[in-house]
Amino acid sequence: MVMSNFSLQILIKCLGLNDQRINVKRLVIKMPKHAIQIGNLVLESKRDIPWEDIKEIAKVLKKFAKWSPEDKKWILNWRIIVNVRLVSDLITRIKNIDPIYALEIEKELKNLLDKIPKYIVEENEIGILPINRDPYLLLDKLQSKKINGSIRYKKMNLEHYGEISIPYLFFPAEVLKAEKDIILRLLPKEMLSIVKSIDLSKMKSRIKVYPISTRKIIIELGNIKNNLLEEELMKLGEIRLFLEDATGGFKERVYRLCKKIIKNGYVKIILPSYAIGLVESILKRYGLEAEVTYGLMLKKAEMINPQIKLMSHQKEALESWILANKRGTVVIPTGGGKTHVALAAIAELKLPAIILVPNKWLLMQWRDRISFFLGIPKGMIGILGGGEKKLRDITVSTYQSAYKYIEEIVDKFPLAIFDEAHHVPARTFKNIALYLRAIYRMALSATPKRRDRNEVLLFKLVGDIVYQTGLRELVEKGILAPLAVRKIYVDLPAALLLKYRQIERLMYRSKTEFEKRKYLNKLIEIARDNPVKIKVIKDIVKKHKEEKIFVFSGSIKFAEQIEKELKSIVPTALLTSKTSKTKENKIIKSFQNGIIRCLILIKKGEEGVDVGDASVAIIAGGSKQERELIQRVGRILRGRENKLAWLYEIVTKNTVDEMLSKSRNIKKLILEIGDIVKKKYGVNAFEVKFY
Repeated sequence: MVMSNFSLQILIKCLGLNDQRINVKRLVIKMPKHAIQIGNLVLESKRDIPWEDIKEIAKVLKKFAKWSPEDKKWILNWRIIVNVRLVSDLITRIKNIDPIYALEIEKELKNLLDKIPKYIVEENEIGILPINRDPYLLLDKLQSKKINGSIRYKKMNLEHYGEISIPYLFFPAEVLKAEKDIILRLLPKEMLSIVKSIDLSKMKSRIKVYPISTRKIIIELGNIKNNLLEEELMKLGEIRLFLEDATGGFKERVYRLCKKIIKNGYVKIILPSYAIGLVESILKRYGLEAEVTYGLMLKKAEMINPQIKLMSHQKEALESWILANKRGTVVIPTGGGKTHVALAAIAELKLPAIILVPNKWLLMQWRDRISFFLGIPKGMIGILGGGEKKLRDITVSTYQSAYKYIEEIVDKFPLAIFDEAHHVPARTFKNIALYLRAIYRMALSATPKRRDRNEVLLFKLVGDIVYQTGLRELVEKGILAPLAVRKIYVDLPAALLLKYRQIERLMYRSKTEFEKRKYLNKLIEIARDNPVKIKVIKDIVKKHKEEKIFVFSGSIKFAEQIEKELKSIVPTALLTSKTSKTKENKIIKSFQNGIIRCLILIKKGEEGVDVGDASVAIIAGGSKQERELIQRVGRILRGRENKLAWLYEIVTKNTVDEMLSKSRNIKKLILEIGDIVKKKYGVNAFEVKFY
């Protein structure tokens, strides 16, 4: 192309050239080549393209491509896929100017489209390639029909072209299944064949479950519509508790620690962390699969080298727990070896575990047994409580310390053992079982029954009873000793009886429940710490002074009086929660060796503590809880050849003490073994006496 003289003169001036040295008539401007880049591939025209034609081509290209001034190229991206018709217009225009260049572009674009997957599957979602349609406009159209989807860009590494980011229109598989007909009517014809080619019958919905905080998990159900499933999941977050009112009665209260969120048709459910171990099995019952992220250390605890031999009932307990998906409550009478079942469970799983106990005595007792039976050096066993804070793969913690440090331990242990599990439903301690993310759980109890009926919460948070054996079965096997019970009624001294009746009248005249409670507690104290009981205790101890004896007192003050009176009869010691660790160890060792013959315990110092074997127990005071009675009785039931255990319950007649004794129902405890005691030892299993 030859420019006019006028145009050339302007160009010469702009370029700063000396027009006297240029032959204007011979100056010819060479036309540029045209270039398009697709990914890493660059296509260039075979001819020079006139400016007028370049401008016409640019009018089409700018609708779906980007001009790069630095490289002098048009950059084609994902828009060529959603603008197939415009690309066709472009090729038609170029064919009239440079047919070879046009055919090359046409060939490469077809090749590119063939290489890009028409749909992709990610878990329970399907992404469809939006051919010849703007994906955002298409999504708006679908959403106007209440069909939910989303646009996500996927990076494709394609041979010959390199990495290209491509948009896909994603739908949950359930949406495509349910709304396929409507979707097909709204899609362009180029996309119809894609949707029809997808075999939705093979698509299984995958639900995501994962922690969203230290105390909560979320279940992403997506577009799955199942009211029964949603209700069952939500019930995991319904916590029912019985709370004591001013009258001493119990009223049920429901706490809903669950939340359902529905957004754009997607359902999400938020629950307390404990539920993470239950969700998957629930979903499976509905034929649904889940991707569960536990957020736990599931590494193996390789240091475990077990040396445990289980008795038949312990094996049955462990097997029952395993069959129940490694969750549940094991009920075995005190002395029947519950601890061994839990140790065997730790050895079976070989996963990080936390053992929760109610007091410092059990803290050290568990550490010793873990070391002995699982072969773990004591220095490698974690302790949380008793003034120590050391977390290890196998850790023993008091309930108090676990509650205090719940944020730190919530995601550390796949297995949780709840010893003396009746503590779990306590007002603060329930949060430990509620928020620990432990998948596997075992509760140990001689009797999980609680006065307030909140054992229902224990079963919800840890698991129902998976194994239970009674006193008779273990007595018949020789694991526990048979038991003879003597209930002895005593009178109150005249002065104390007068005081008792005065307070009793004040109680009946009380106008408020608070006042009634105050006077009732005074009545319990007078009847419980009746000095006449000490005379009976002395007589019993004299009768059994060659045996080892436990005395259970209701208060430290009364326990100290008992100790003072018994020291002249047998070597006696008092063990309470206030006893120092050094003195405690010395007392326990002396009792186990028979140097101390009589050990006095009060409620706060007796629970779960292994102080050795004895054959006589004297109950001088206690609550009305049957569970407390069973724990106390368990201390004298350890089997020994020809051993008959004796239990004496001393009750103040015609007082509240008598009511408490009836609630403990000591006779019920031994009804099942009465025939064994009579046949083998020739004595009645139960008798009532008056002092």
